[in-house]
Amino acid sequence: MKPKIRSCGEFGFYDNKSGDFMSKYSVIRLFVFICVLILCRQSVFAQAGIRVDKSYEDSVRIVILWNNPVGSCSWMDSVGAQTRKFVTKSISDKDDSANVVGYIDSARHVKILPITTNSAASATWTKISSLWGGDTLPHVIVHVNAGWYSGYSEKNIQTIYDSATAKYIGIVEVGDDAVMMAQNVFGLTNSSNSPVPIGDGTSYTSTTDTMLIGLYPNRDSLVDSTTYPYLKGIIRNTTRILGGNRVDFKPYNASINKDSIRCQADADQYDVQPAYKNKLTFLGYQDVSRNGTMLVGSSKTYSELDVIVAFQDTINASSKKNMAVRRAVALSMQPQFLKNTHAMYQLVYDAVMFSSLAWQLRPVDKMTIEASNDTIKAGDTTNLTATLYRDGVVDTTSIKDSVKWKLDSSTIKNGDWISGVKGQAIKISGTVAYRSIGVIASYIDATSGNTIIDTVQVYVLPNIAYRIYIVGANDTVRTASNQNSPNPLSSITLDSATNYDTVYAVIYDEYGNWVSKANSAAWNSLDTSVVKAVAVTGRNFAGAVERITKEVYTDTITASQTGLLSDSLPVILQKINVDSISITAGSDTIKAGDTTKLTATLYREGVAVTSSIKDSVRWQLDSSTIKAGDWISGNKGQSVLISGTVAYRQITVIASYKDASSGKTITDTVSVYVKPNSAYRIYIVGANDTVRTTRNQNNPTLLDYITLDSATNYDTVYAVTYDKYGNWTGQATNAVWSSLNTSVVKAWAVTGRNFAGVIMRNTKDPDTAYITASQSTLVPDSLLVILRTDKITAIRIVQCDGITVVDSVNITTDETRCLQIQVKWSNDTSKWVDGAGSWTLSKDSITWLINVPVGSQTGKWTLDPVTAGSDSLTVTAGGKTVTIQITVTEADPSKIKLAILTPDSLLIAGDTILVESRIYNTDGLVSGTWCNSVVYGDTFPTDKTDSWTPIAKIDDKDSLILGSTIGQECFTDGIDTIKVVLYDASYTQDTLHKLWVLLTTSGGKLLKDSTNSFVLLPGPLDSIAIEDVNFKSIDGPVTLAYPAGSIFFYSNGYDMYDNLIGHINTTWAEDGTLHPIDSPNINIYRIYYSASSNDESGYITTQVKSGVDSNVTLYDSVEVKIKGSSAIMDSAITRDENGNGYLDHIYFYFSKPVIIDTSYKISGVTVRYNTYYFNVKSIRAVDTTEKAYIIYLQDTINADRGVITADFPSPQTGWRPYLIMSKVPVVDSINVKCRDGAGPVIWRVVV
Repeated sequence: MKPKIRSCGEFGFYDNKSGDFMSKYSVIRLFVFICVLILCRQSVFAQAGIRVDKSYEDSVRIVILWNNPVGSCSWMDSVGAQTRKFVTKSISDKDDSANVVGYIDSARHVKILPITTNSAASATWTKISSLWGGDTLPHVIVHVNAGWYSGYSEKNIQTIYDSATAKYIGIVEVGDDAVMMAQNVFGLTNSSNSPVPIGDGTSYTSTTDTMLIGLYPNRDSLVDSTTYPYLKGIIRNTTRILGGNRVDFKPYNASINKDSIRCQADADQYDVQPAYKNKLTFLGYQDVSRNGTMLVGSSKTYSELDVIVAFQDTINASSKKNMAVRRAVALSMQPQFLKNTHAMYQLVYDAVMFSSLAWQLRPVDKMTIEASNDTIKAGDTTNLTATLYRDGVVDTTSIKDSVKWKLDSSTIKNGDWISGVKGQAIKISGTVAYRSIGVIASYIDATSGNTIIDTVQVYVLPNIAYRIYIVGANDTVRTASNQNSPNPLSSITLDSATNYDTVYAVIYDEYGNWVSKANSAAWNSLDTSVVKAVAVTGRNFAGAVERITKEVYTDTITASQTGLLSDSLPVILQKINVDSISITAGSDTIKAGDTTKLTATLYREGVAVTSSIKDSVRWQLDSSTIKAGDWISGNKGQSVLISGTVAYRQITVIASYKDASSGKTITDTVSVYVKPNSAYRIYIVGANDTVRTTRNQNNPTLLDYITLDSATNYDTVYAVTYDKYGNWTGQATNAVWSSLNTSVVKAWAVTGRNFAGVIMRNTKDPDTAYITASQSTLVPDSLLVILRTDKITAIRIVQCDGITVVDSVNITTDETRCLQIQVKWSNDTSKWVDGAGSWTLSKDSITWLINVPVGSQTGKWTLDPVTAGSDSLTVTAGGKTVTIQITVTEADPSKIKLAILTPDSLLIAGDTILVESRIYNTDGLVSGTWCNSVVYGDTFPTDKTDSWTPIAKIDDKDSLILGSTIGQECFTDGIDTIKVVLYDASYTQDTLHKLWVLLTTSGGKLLKDSTNSFVLLPGPLDSIAIEDVNFKSIDGPVTLAYPAGSIFFYSNGYDMYDNLIGHINTTWAEDGTLHPIDSPNINIYRIYYSASSNDESGYITTQVKSGVDSNVTLYDSVEVKIKGSSAIMDSAITRDENGNGYLDHIYFYFSKPVIIDTSYKISGVTVRYNTYYFNVKSIRAVDTTEKAYIIYLQDTINADRGVITADFPSPQTGWRPYLIMSKVPVVDSINVKCRDGAGPVIWRVVV
């Protein structure tokens, strides 16, 4: 602020910009100025004409002390009284002519006290300090020390000076004895009140004598080093009024008007203590000449009489250490005795105002910060203003602009901002919510060198809702981990066992601060045929996600709320295990050579798979049903074509698929019956082949020829039809028989039985001819007829080598033997030739791969037994017979095959599983009864108890421990069924069961096989357990701490063998003081339970009906303890219970019970006010509620003695210290500013 100069009529002769008067037109200006002075003198009692700003002038409190001496010249009043009145008029609008002791100018805050020898009446420091009441003190004391009085003593003045300067009160000494009492205050010693050669100045009466005061205006700038905001210097205005550097004394002459003459004019002579020399500025001197000769003055070589002396800056004299005398002025003169009265008024006025500013130069001892708002929203700003205090008084000077600011490094977060680092006021902002921004303001006092500090905490709240995030259950309440940074889910996955999940929508501001749950959220999915998302009833912030399709898919759900940015979340649908396969045949019966389409369908939980994985189905023909001519179009894909040419049997096809998730291979089989195709051709056969048998149904038994010997004229043959693949189709009921040479033989159909053809010999001579059988468009057949005139005389059976005669046959079922007929004819009995005849088995007890050609005229037969046994073979030709014995023994098995007969859905732990074991040799199943040693096992590792050891039961009598016990197994016709009981059901299906067998043959060979891998299902529900997501038991007690504490409880079921069944939908409940479980809590396998703000305890229970016995209810429970919200310190209030002005107690209160006992360490408590730290003695509870406590503070030593020290110049009862506590049980860290609860005290009493 630029200084304002006030003069009468508000004339401005002062250049506010340069701080000096203008130099141009100085004569005119001087004239105008003199006119103004005259006018001012006439209107305001000749007081100072150039004055400081009225707002400051009116605030200055001035005490005038005067010694009230009676000394005077005879022609005028008392010199002392005159001086007092002059001083009063220079600073006040009031007239002091009444000469009343204690005169008060209320407008100018001027008060007068005498200094006398009367102790009761004389001024004292106590009287001075109580003039304005309370702690209000004067700014300046003006001591009028003029005139003389015999025996006078300046009583109490030294004590007054000492006390005043200690309180930064300015001093002005005025009078011819001004320096007399200034020794200890101003550092002036050896003072002389009437120094030679001047003496008291009364001897200079001649008109040729001159007495004046000279001024040093160039030195006035030296006292500008501490500029105050109104005027500068002391003599500057005086010299301007004088228009020069001197002012003359009035003459000493009684004959002149008393207002134009003087009395005394003596100056003070003194020495300066060395320590004070650099603190003094000499601004004026007294000049004396007699008859034109200068006796004392600035040109003299010896010490001049310095009559205007300014004191400035701190003085640390050895005799008065650390006494801070900021500003003082000594005017060693009676200003009323100088000629230019107005200039002298101005001199006194400026000296007083200069000294009055001493209080503003006292050390800054306190600073406070005021925040326009101590709570802001993230991103908003608040204004912080620092106020400096000097001994409790607000400093209004420009030093407030030197306050430095910084953010407290311990609280700084990204986004914190401060508008500047220097100045009285700044702005701050922060974007991270739920914490306080600490700001530190500091000021280094130039006087004391002390650094004054204050701090303020501004709490940051989140800004308005800005956007939604989709999060997991743990982030539905604000915690330290999510309050300033959201934890959005990147995706959720619904696996093969999960069709439902729940996610949650929460709201954050634009800076990433947690705001609330999105209680009005709307949930949607991109494709509702894939995933459905809906809000949970009554809890819109919760979104229920449901899997709709069984396919592998990825969809997106969205949470939105009006006015906010929405959030989206990918939902990944994992593959659900393919658990079944089914084959559909286009037709279950086909003609030989035709095809049918087989299609496999894969299922996940009963829903057909439509994805491309269906193309991974593998196909194969069942090896046990394969015949020549069977065909399949491929071995991979959803569909295949099959065909077969061998009729009267089924083609079995196997489709299989290995699920990539479970590793399980699932299969299905289908059988397609093959019937013969349309009749294609005729075959001529013997009587035994007129009907279909297993011997001839797929391969006609043809006659090689027929012979009519000399004793035979007729024979009968038969015509049957076959398809083109050699499958029997029926009798040729419309056959036409003919002979190609009727002169040799004739052929005709038997009446009513056209399929039977009669052959008749039509010549006695030996000959040959062919007969034919035909029917419509069928391919006909022909037969050679041989006519002989001789007879068979002998018959034998030989091997097909034509040499080895066979008398008997001994073979195994794995061997073959080819036999043929040889005969001798009567016309050449020496030679065996190949012949044909009929073949007959006496018992027909052996099964042959190729049946014996019974009744036919066949020359050969290959013995290929399927079963063991013995029989007699008789061959007949031309009336001759031969019989041989055939013995067939069973061959050892060469292969064993295991297959599970029990359907997959019935493979249950503890239940009987039927397993078929088949043994084969090269002919197929081993016939009859075959027994030998065997071991059964399981590849699945078991950890069950001995009572649950897996077993295999053979023949319903021998129980074998799988993998260890050797048993004796008997097979009937190559087949046996065993009963297996298993107990280990793997929930994860990462390890599958596979049964295996080791069979020892009669020859000591080991045969082995194993079943397909399979899943053993758990048994019926026998128990339930509350577990976590990883199926680990939650034993309890579970402790949940507010606000972040939460947990998922799962109800999982087990069978009676402790096999995990999986998640079981149950009914949940709570007891004790636990808060209710969120709905739904019925028929659900999982609940989410989170901590509330209250302390709670009880049990979470779940129940469901037993799967073994519906009359039994299964239970499980877990104990839950909730640790509610941490206690909050509601308030802390200061107390001064002994009323000594020093804080001695702090009462503090918690929002809930908190135990602070003897184990709590006092070192964890800090009570601080600015830089002052209180000594904490102890902590005690107020009552039994454990909510209220008292901190006992140690009073200072001086407080105990009732002594006021410089450390505590004012009481502590207005202080609001910070209470900081750490490691308090169940309480977050404490850092609160106490409320003022200490009552006011009487700090000083003036008596």
